[in-house]
Amino acid sequence: NGCRVIGTDVSYEGIDVSAKNLLLIANNAKEFAENVNYCMVKAYNPEEIKNVLGQYINRFIDTTEWIQNCMVD
Repeated sequence: NGCRVIGTDVSYEGIDVSAKNLLLIANNAKEFAENVNYCMVKAYNPEEIKNVLGQYINRFIDTTEWIQNCMVD
């Protein structure tokens, strides 16, 4: 939905953090403050969200095609 998330390295364990501008990493208070400021400055950017959603859908389609091909063999 376009919300940015701030978490530690552990928060994103097992998650592909390809959307660096949406999934923000803060492992200490200074990084957290910098990321909160970044969120306030950047706010909501519909074009950015559209691009990230498109990347996600493409990965999903690629994975679905791979699964279907495995089932055919």
